[in-house]
Amino acid sequence: MKRLLPLLCLTLFLAACAAPGQPPAAPTPTGLPVDWAALGLSGRLVYIRFLPESSQLVALDLANGQRQTLFRGPEHSVLGAAAVSPDGEQIVLSYSPPPGPQESFVFPGLYLMPADGSRAPQALTPFPSPDDSYYNPAWSPDGQYVYATHYRRGTGPQNPNRYTVERIGLDGQMTPLLEDAVWPRVSPDGAQLAFLSFDLETYRNDLYLADIHGQGAVALLPENALPTVDAHLFTPDGTSILFSAANQSVAAQPTWLERLLGIQVASAHDVPSDWYRVSTRGGEPARLTQIHEAGLYGAFSPDGRYVAYISQSGIYLLDPGSGEIRQISDENVTGTVDWVAAR
Repeated sequence: MKRLLPLLCLTLFLAACAAPGQPPAAPTPTGLPVDWAALGLSGRLVYIRFLPESSQLVALDLANGQRQTLFRGPEHSVLGAAAVSPDGEQIVLSYSPPPGPQESFVFPGLYLMPADGSRAPQALTPFPSPDDSYYNPAWSPDGQYVYATHYRRGTGPQNPNRYTVERIGLDGQMTPLLEDAVWPRVSPDGAQLAFLSFDLETYRNDLYLADIHGQGAVALLPENALPTVDAHLFTPDGTSILFSAANQSVAAQPTWLERLLGIQVASAHDVPSDWYRVSTRGGEPARLTQIHEAGLYGAFSPDGRYVAYISQSGIYLLDPGSGEIRQISDENVTGTVDWVAAR
């Protein structure tokens, strides 16, 4: 899946707008007209905006459309994911800092920063080594832990590449929970863990549900129901899971960079996809949209009425009940989006 190695190839041409820790500034608004008052929305969307000269973490005020840059990545850094803590005070990033003089790139680690952008990100996991990287961060509902994918590059057949789901305390202590698994998401009540299995031989991934310790995992979809899935999220009541699925069978071949690094990653988001829903009890998935978009990732509004989702063409609002969709931004966004309640 695309975001297991998020945007590392873009380090070849990312450039900085400003150094970390500079005061937030408002980006230039996009040309898409939106009547924010008529929408009647509240809270903020926190997302990653990609520009040729910078990778930026942006907060969009849904009441008035004002944008604030929370963090501007320096030259050759990469922002892959951002998740806001349940109390709205912190943001955990999957972030690759700029490489050193003898490095071509740096694998991403997990970093914490204040949600108001007042301080540059600080490392939560050990500074990434050439063999370790961290992706797909998600908070526990109590804000005490971050769940993430840990990739460790192998050295050969006797020591293969490994993907594990781990729980990380705010003190940096890590607890492995699941092997051959990626992309953890925690249920609203903190009792369950949704994740994707990952087969290094076939490149296949499947959606699973386990308890919060990774025990008792069961598949939620019938075998071969969909070619490949990801970007899953729990509904606010915890009874269903929304997810992205490709609309056609795709040969998941590694990119040139993945082959160079010896990393085998399944492809999901580089092909036309749609939103689906499945019960947490499992069963046949229900298709919610007919959008055929790539790069999907979503977040529910705090009241559960809407899903804000990103794609390669911008930011959208989806009413999962009616299927109605409205575009609210045509920015070049990537990675993740999070909907934060108004304070």
